[in-house]
Amino acid sequence: MAVIVLLGTSCGSAGGGTAQEIPSSEQPSPEEPRWGDQSGLVGLEAGRDNGDASVVLIDPDNGSEIDRILLPDTSWLGPYSEPNEYFTDDLSHYYRPMGEEIRIYRVEGATEEARLARTVAAPGGSLSGAGAIERELQYDPESQLLWFEQAGSQGRTVYAVELEGDAPPKKMGEIDDPDAEWIPGDSGPVVPEYGLVGDPQEQKGDPVVQYRDLGGERKAYGVVFPYEENMATRITGVPDTVLYQNELTFAGEDTFLVATNVDVSIEQYDPVAGEIIEVTASPELEIEKWRTVVADGGPFDSFHLSPDNERLAVDHSGEWHVLPLSAPDSYVQVTMEGRKKTLIGWI
Repeated sequence: MAVIVLLGTSCGSAGGGTAQEIPSSEQPSPEEPRWGDQSGLVGLEAGRDNGDASVVLIDPDNGSEIDRILLPDTSWLGPYSEPNEYFTDDLSHYYRPMGEEIRIYRVEGATEEARLARTVAAPGGSLSGAGAIERELQYDPESQLLWFEQAGSQGRTVYAVELEGDAPPKKMGEIDDPDAEWIPGDSGPVVPEYGLVGDPQEQKGDPVVQYRDLGGERKAYGVVFPYEENMATRITGVPDTVLYQNELTFAGEDTFLVATNVDVSIEQYDPVAGEIIEVTASPELEIEKWRTVVADGGPFDSFHLSPDNERLAVDHSGEWHVLPLSAPDSYVQVTMEGRKKTLIGWI
């Protein structure tokens, strides 16, 4: 059976990329510790006086700092940005869209500063501006490629490029609709369609799975609870699909993490935005049971499951808590020294 853990909480005609390779003399030796060798919570700490940010590895049990690496080109990461949109899933690389190029940095290594792994240039000029790049830059963990698009007079062209090396970007396909959402597919960009497994208004208070159809293959994408139509819902026009809807993060073969939309706050919704629930669904994505893991604790900034899928870390306005999924009431606060950090992962 599939288990879904629901949490309340993101590219052009292209030419070859120019790589700035890391000298072998500066490569960490096999004996030296590497970023990711030790497990821990990963926080993003903003730089002082608009300086560059750092990633900090924190011990989840005692809050002590295990490692710290400075991230060049990150002074633009402000309090309202979404830092996970610029990191690979394993937090080993981050990328900086620059409008006319993309800079890709590697966080691994026994160093005090992330290293520039390569620079990918936009062939023939701009990648349609930094705003377009930030919206459409997508890392695909299955292909391990960074996908981006370039908009032109004839439409949008999607490319994919390796994180390191000097191989030029590969053209993956074109998108005719200027406003269509796309995601990386097996052989090119896919424009997904969305639907529900059942009618939430007929479930008598129980949720249903929202799926994303990728060319005939349905995958769980979110969870929808029924709502009572009333003055608030009619005025706001908020559909039932908004409360629990966002991308899934795979945390095992049949386990998913789902980010909750906490921007919506209507009392008639059940449960309230900001709760964390666990849902068990069949292979056909029909929900068999669900339970509340954390009640009335939101809104939360982010949630991350431990590598062994046994503990959950929650960032609530800079306060971090860790709880076992088997006994969620037994949560503990992670007490850290120094400046406020934004939780961005657990490696």
